Amino acid sequence: MPLPVPFRLDVPCSTTTDRTEGGASPCVSRVRMGQQNERTALPVLAGILTLMLPLLFESHLTRAIADAPAEVAAVGNLPESWRISAADAAAAGLAGFPERIAEEDDFVTALAVVEARIDEVRAGLDELVDEGVADEVVVPYRERIERLENLRLLLQRRRTLLERWREVERAFEEQQALRSAFEERGLDREPPYSLLYLDQLRDDQQRLERDHEANQATIASLGDQLRRAGTELAAAQRARRVARDTWEKAADEVAREAAAEAFELTRLEEIVAGQRHAALDTQLEVARRQGEIHDARLALLADQIAVVERDVVFPEAMLEERLAELESRREQLEAELRTLRRTRNAHEGRLYDVRRALQEDVDEERRAALVEQAAVQEAWLEASSRSLDYLEQRLGNLAVQQRLWERRHALANDHPDVDPAAWLPDVRSRLAQLANERTLVETHLNTVRASQLDLLSRLEELAELVGEPEMLRSRLRALEQLETYSREYLASLARLHGLAERFETELAAEMRPASLGDWLGVLGEYASGAWEHELLVVQDRGIYVRDTVQAIVVFMMVMLLVTMARGLLKRRLLPRLVGSLERHQTLLRDVVVVVIRNTTRWFVVLLAFYAAMLLSGLAYGHLLEWLGAIVVVAIWLQVGWWAGAVLLRVLERTRIQKAQEDPSSVSGYGLLNFFGRVAIWSVVALSVLSYFEYPIAGLIGALGVGGIAVAFALQNILADIFNSMAIILDKPFRVGDFIIARDTLGVVEQIGIKTTRIRSLSGEQIVMTNTDVLGSRIRNYKRMFERRVVFGFGVVYQTPPEKLERIPSMIREIIEGLSKTRFDRAHFAKYGEFSLDFEIVYYVLDSDYGLYMDRQQAINLAIYRRFQAEGIAFAYPTQELIVKGKLEAAYPP
Repeated sequence: MPLPVPFRLDVPCSTTTDRTEGGASPCVSRVRMGQQNERTALPVLAGILTLMLPLLFESHLTRAIADAPAEVAAVGNLPESWRISAADAAAAGLAGFPERIAEEDDFVTALAVVEARIDEVRAGLDELVDEGVADEVVVPYRERIERLENLRLLLQRRRTLLERWREVERAFEEQQALRSAFEERGLDREPPYSLLYLDQLRDDQQRLERDHEANQATIASLGDQLRRAGTELAAAQRARRVARDTWEKAADEVAREAAAEAFELTRLEEIVAGQRHAALDTQLEVARRQGEIHDARLALLADQIAVVERDVVFPEAMLEERLAELESRREQLEAELRTLRRTRNAHEGRLYDVRRALQEDVDEERRAALVEQAAVQEAWLEASSRSLDYLEQRLGNLAVQQRLWERRHALANDHPDVDPAAWLPDVRSRLAQLANERTLVETHLNTVRASQLDLLSRLEELAELVGEPEMLRSRLRALEQLETYSREYLASLARLHGLAERFETELAAEMRPASLGDWLGVLGEYASGAWEHELLVVQDRGIYVRDTVQAIVVFMMVMLLVTMARGLLKRRLLPRLVGSLERHQTLLRDVVVVVIRNTTRWFVVLLAFYAAMLLSGLAYGHLLEWLGAIVVVAIWLQVGWWAGAVLLRVLERTRIQKAQEDPSSVSGYGLLNFFGRVAIWSVVALSVLSYFEYPIAGLIGALGVGGIAVAFALQNILADIFNSMAIILDKPFRVGDFIIARDTLGVVEQIGIKTTRIRSLSGEQIVMTNTDVLGSRIRNYKRMFERRVVFGFGVVYQTPPEKLERIPSMIREIIEGLSKTRFDRAHFAKYGEFSLDFEIVYYVLDSDYGLYMDRQQAINLAIYRRFQAEGIAFAYPTQELIVKGKLEAAYPP
């Protein structure tokens, strides 16, 4: 049978153009391919515009794909810009594939075309496999089948989604009809309404709210997927255009066949990406319409609940019915509880027997079996015990439900014993307890599920063994039983939680606003009993509420006073001091300002806490001693902080005064600041140690010896530090100077404690130790006031003497005609090997190297022009060969 050709070259050109390609026809004939060398300028320009149009509109198309739901004409339809024309579908082997797929007949036609193409390609693949061709020939067929199968799945999904859309539309219409019926006729039952009917409506409302939240999350996820699908569609279109261009430019038949296969695959991938985009678009529209249905249902439920709440009753017969139902459920749970207790006792007995058997002397094989049996019995015992606990909790919850129903009945019928103010805190406490219990049970349920997965994995690994898998299955059944009881307990907790929430809402509605007298009476009673309440006992001494309140009051008063004092200082004293500093730079004002600004908040808080503990009597004995020691340490730390800030301020003032004269002094003051802070905090540390009666004399001696050892160990670093001080004091160079030290040249950027940083001419930063810099011969070009320049040139020997005599005067005129230069001399210096050499000396009255090069360039150009005008030629290396003897006789001059 003939092999299915991936892409036929004789496909007739269609008048339909691919709009994503700027209007270019997807068909190219052999005649056009053979006449590429005869194209005129106009077709070339048209081709360039054709290639540029997709790039110009690519960002617009990508945004249009991302916002495709707003541009889709019909649900599930691709926008017009991304439809596949009939010619493109035929080129991809899908002749007859509909351009627009929106109805059932369109899906039937499209699926039939895809199925036929899959059968055709598979037939060709089977024939190639039977012939035993190479794998690289078979791979394109398999890729084609994979893309066609994906296309079939997407078409089926779109077909299903279209049915789902129609269902949702019908549901939306039904919901609108329900709303209209409710507005016209109201509820379908006559008042009064039972409390159970109201509970049912509220349950429906809560369930619908959860569904609505899940649907909103689905909409957000589908929106992200749709944007990614749009990006994939644009990428598939670009890949198809690249494959088309490669096919058009193929040089020979073999390359053309391979390019045609790639072209068809990219076309299929584009069709698949388009259908995926359309499917996601339909799914998103379905989710959005479902959200609209949820909103309409919630609004209708809210109106129905409002109507029912106005005329709701809870008769005695209904209460008795609910209590009878709870009693029946209690009897069932008690019977189940008795059965489960017997089961647990049986498993406990079996576990005891197995453990006794393990203590006896048995062989290894028997012992391994007993160990596995013990694990099984332990699993059953654990599951039974936990299930028994859950059953007992469910029985307790039934009693709570019974009490809640009775209280709801009393509240609904205005019973004289109703006390909403006392019942509401109890219900809220119960709700918090139920929430915590649900969290614990869900956590344990997740653990049970993880254990089940682990056992299932082990069962798969041990499927070929005999005996042991049965033990694992038994343990798995125990976990399944525990999971069942856990789920039932969660369901009972959910029912109780819902009942308690409804009762809480009803109690809150019945609560009357408390009067001022009621509040004052309650507060007075509470305060009289709580003032003497003992909070805790520390070292056999009671801490009472009155002591705590006194401590808090003292603490707040101290903090308030300190805050007011600091605010007063900042608003009044500090501005005056700062203004005085601007007029009169005095050290005393600087110190006052620094102390005010650097008083830390933690120091104030600690002092306030110490005062509160001391005055309230809460601090006593060892606690008071410890607090005093902490306060002393805090005072010394604050003193150290003040001293460091004052030192920094003094050095800053001096540095600002000296910075304009010598920028390099900045690092010197930084070094002084460092050593000053070390000294300050050393004094603080020694003072604190002295307060705690630590023998500091030995410590100082040890530090002295240690300092000597450290000095020897760090002599290189210390040498660099002292050399930095030598640089700052002696000033062989400053920041900004251009220097040469050894083989390093550049501008000094920073003079540090250990290193000097130089920016080289090539741009990198060179870091040298201060010792290396001072140990070398330094050339400081920044202090060069003028630059002496010596240069020379040579003229040819044929230059006339009178012109040689005029050359020095020419040079003098040229140099003196330039600014910032001073002529020194110009002489006919010597007779060179091939030139008459002149030497010129002049000065550039500035140290700038760029200015020197500008002047040298101007002098060279001026000399060249003058020599051209005078007819003076520069010399260049030449040699003259003089031959004498017989040649001279043979060829007389």
